[in-house]
Amino acid sequence: MEERTYWSAEVAQALGVATVTLRKWSLLFEAAGHTFLRDAAGRRAYTEKDVAMWKRFAQLNQDMRLEEAVEQCLQDLEQDREQPSEPYPLILRDLEERLERYETRVTGLENALEQMIQMHQDLEKRQASRDLEREKREEARDQQLVATLRSLMENASEEAAKKKKRWRFF
Repeated sequence: MEERTYWSAEVAQALGVATVTLRKWSLLFEAAGHTFLRDAAGRRAYTEKDVAMWKRFAQLNQDMRLEEAVEQCLQDLEQDREQPSEPYPLILRDLEERLERYETRVTGLENALEQMIQMHQDLEKRQASRDLEREKREEARDQQLVATLRSLMENASEEAAKKKKRWRFF
């Protein structure tokens, strides 16, 4: 079975770098003695092991100088050659890792959504309770206002009646 190969653009996209950057890195590796597959036109093609090496290199490059990262990657490749190769393709493993990360994210989002729904329900209950309390306060206020108005009206009618009685005596 023939091993799948990837072109520079595919690998660069998978790594999140520009193809120019990948070309420069490739020149560094070639200067250190590593060889890449090439097509009839001389374009580089990368195997799955190369792709794994690039991912490792991108990680190492964050903490090391370029030359040190190249040297470390080439040492790792040499160790991999001494060990029996893994039949499981590295790209599939990478996809499975991505899928696992996405599933974890989805689970986290589902939990967050459930919490938000619960919070929304709690807020609705509190709002309903506040609305009921407000209605009770308004009802009590209205009753008090009506009682005060009745009292004022009674006092006013009593005063009017007293004034009428006074006029009758004169």
